[in-house]
Amino acid sequence: MKILTAPFFALFSRDFYRRAALAGPGKGFTYLAYLSALMLLAAFFAVNTRLLPAADRFVVWLQSEMPVLQWTPAGLSMKDRTSFALVHPQFGPLAQFDMTRKEIQAGDMGENSIFVTSQTVYMRQPGRTELKTYDVTQLGNKQAMQPFEIRPETLGSFYQRIKPGLTAVFILAIFAGLLIWKILAALFYSWVALLINMSRREPLHYSHLWTLACFALTPAALIQSLQLIIPALTSLPFGPAGSFLVTTAYLFIAIKGTEPAEPRVP
Repeated sequence: MKILTAPFFALFSRDFYRRAALAGPGKGFTYLAYLSALMLLAAFFAVNTRLLPAADRFVVWLQSEMPVLQWTPAGLSMKDRTSFALVHPQFGPLAQFDMTRKEIQAGDMGENSIFVTSQTVYMRQPGRTELKTYDVTQLGNKQAMQPFEIRPETLGSFYQRIKPGLTAVFILAIFAGLLIWKILAALFYSWVALLINMSRREPLHYSHLWTLACFALTPAALIQSLQLIIPALTSLPFGPAGSFLVTTAYLFIAIKGTEPAEPRVP
């Protein structure tokens, strides 16, 4: 059994599942890593064609809207104004800048995620009522640091520098998530396989059921990958229920459909 061609034969070949039933659990783990890597390619395509362009557009918009901030050891200030509301046309209020204030209360945040005063940056924490605060007057050695400006183009250049690294970390996180997801899915379906195995004349050992469960995940993984590549397919009513039905059907074929023929009674 060749792992490289396994996703193809796992879609239609009973002989493939007969051979898979004889393989050890290590082959199943190896296949899950390979299947996760293939799904990662689909995820990478989605990131490059949808997520990164959306992030680029957001940064371009932010550069056109963000005010110029001036930092001194005493705190922050803005050119030609004392307050400014950063409101995205799609996401709504994002940040409020008010240089006339030094401190605020949680209720002053409104719908904003960030509130910037002359001395403190407040950030909303998901799922928590407390605000995360950063004292901008404590950036370092006040005597050594010189006043500087935080300009929109500075933000853009910083984004371009960290973009490759963030993309790499994000892709690695996706792979780890996919692998954990598929291992847990294979564990779940190995229990489903135990139920199907009870009706087999010659029951298979659990280690073989685990391996079959790993390969039976292929059709659902294919559909999920296509949905990542082609957004229009996300409207198909597949979801967890469809994945369960498809994977269980393949498990049934792998376990019952590969059962040796019943010997004829003379």
